[in-house]
Amino acid sequence: MGKRIYEAVANLPEELITPEIAAAAIEEGNIQLLDCLPHKYLTGEVVVSVIEKNSNSYSYYGFKLSSLPEEIRTKEICEFAVQKDISNIINVPVEFRSKTMLKAMLSRTKQNLKYLHLFAPEVWSVELAIEGVKSIYSETVSNYGRRGGYHSSSTKTDIKPVQIFLSYVPIKIKAKEFFSKLATTNLKQEDVVFITPDKYKAKTYYLNVAAKDFSLVPKQFYDYDVFMAAIENQKISFHEPSSYSYNGIQTAEQKAEKEKHQELMAAIFSVIDDAMADKIIEVVPYAFKKLPDVFQTPQRLIAAISKPNSEVVVIDSDTLSHLLTKEVCEAYIKKNSNLPALPHTIWTPDFVEYCMKYGTNFRWFKQLPKELQTREIVHNVLEYSAQYVEYVRIELISLEKAYEIYRNHNYCRQYIPAMLIKDFEDETGLNSDFVGGELSYTKFREQRKMNTYCKVGNSFLSISDGGYRASAVITMTRRTPQSFRPVVIFSKSIDTFHTTWLEKVIADYDASFVKPTVSKALKPYQINGYFAIKKVGSEYGIDIYANVLLGEQISFATLIGGEVVRNESLDKLKEELKEFHTESIDFGTLVLPTGLQVAI
Repeated sequence: MGKRIYEAVANLPEELITPEIAAAAIEEGNIQLLDCLPHKYLTGEVVVSVIEKNSNSYSYYGFKLSSLPEEIRTKEICEFAVQKDISNIINVPVEFRSKTMLKAMLSRTKQNLKYLHLFAPEVWSVELAIEGVKSIYSETVSNYGRRGGYHSSSTKTDIKPVQIFLSYVPIKIKAKEFFSKLATTNLKQEDVVFITPDKYKAKTYYLNVAAKDFSLVPKQFYDYDVFMAAIENQKISFHEPSSYSYNGIQTAEQKAEKEKHQELMAAIFSVIDDAMADKIIEVVPYAFKKLPDVFQTPQRLIAAISKPNSEVVVIDSDTLSHLLTKEVCEAYIKKNSNLPALPHTIWTPDFVEYCMKYGTNFRWFKQLPKELQTREIVHNVLEYSAQYVEYVRIELISLEKAYEIYRNHNYCRQYIPAMLIKDFEDETGLNSDFVGGELSYTKFREQRKMNTYCKVGNSFLSISDGGYRASAVITMTRRTPQSFRPVVIFSKSIDTFHTTWLEKVIADYDASFVKPTVSKALKPYQINGYFAIKKVGSEYGIDIYANVLLGEQISFATLIGGEVVRNESLDKLKEELKEFHTESIDFGTLVLPTGLQVAI
């Protein structure tokens, strides 16, 4: 209904709008009513009433201030009108054009430039001028489009709208304070420098510039304080400019850039003192090697090395050996990164112990004198990475670790003595593909991993890829009285892996195998019909039996709680029995009236 009343007022001839219709429309409170309500009903109180009804409204509809009689355009009404529609500013009496209205203009400065001349100089402030600069600059650099983006802009294109805006700002505002505060805005530093008059560019000004973009500081302002400001804010690079080129010949630009960098370094080091040297190490630790010799001290080197998340400073051990004190060497170890060549004299048992504690990536191991290597050190190093096998005294490597490295790291095989591999082949009758692939019989049968083997009695069973003819090839080797090295007993392709697949292959192709006979009472302990059962002991009155294949005790079984329990380890099975039969409750000690103590 409310909408219909406003529309009625907007479309009816003035003579047909009765006081009742006007009152109903005013009560409705539609802000657009102020554009069409006849002036005889449009009093200051009516306007305020309608405005109050819309004070918390987010509607974008407003009204034209020109629709109101001039005598009722109060300051509050004008501010609301401008808030709803910026263009109303042209109809605001001069004395009512306030900071609030100007601030509203500056929210979209570029669009509202045409209205800025309407404001008296007294309305402006440094803060409002800064807001205007930020606004118009943001609008400018965000309008380059998706393809170009911010990086396609230049000082000329970025700053021109700002210069236009500043032409509306009163001269008294554009003083030193204003240009100092420009540095805190979203303007690029080069743009700030461009629009700041030279008369305001003194040392203090360039101290701020140096902290943001050192390249904008003219050489005549180079001094200790400016360098410190730039160093503290990481605005000076101590890296040499790149000299890479496709044809190996430096371009003129590269040569000029290199000369410029050398001149800058010379200027910095001409005024350097201990405080600046310390600041350089704190901020850019990699620059240690750039420092003049007198400032390259062990203490600063330790500080540079120890800086978290920084590239390590690796010095030349030949020319800077005097810096490699014990403390410096320890800092390198603790850094767990690249190392220089450490002095031979540093290698003492205590230092090696320090390395083991803190040098957890073992980069130091390459430099460790071999006479200081121990089995424990070698074990820990190779557990961390097999790549260090190159530097190990080979007699300190366990046979198992040597086999493991040979199997899993092809690039390290050259460091495993050939004699170890030959001994393996002579021991098992298998080739080097199986080195390090030994499994228990149970895992061998269940996992069926290629190039693995297991020892069963005096025989070796291996599995290898059968190629396109079969899933796998099972081979048995065994030493015979006539041979020094185990010979092949059988080698058969196999495609089916049922529950007793391995035992059946042995029974079918090993002529020495005899299928055992097991009594009915012992059948529950038998894995399957190919295993013999042998009593191997008893615990707590319970017998323990072994499942035996080719003379090898493969698995053990016993009764626990009325159920047959199996385990590959006899000791672990005994532990299970012990846990089951030794559960007890500590009732404490009973004290009789006579004073005797009886343990319960």
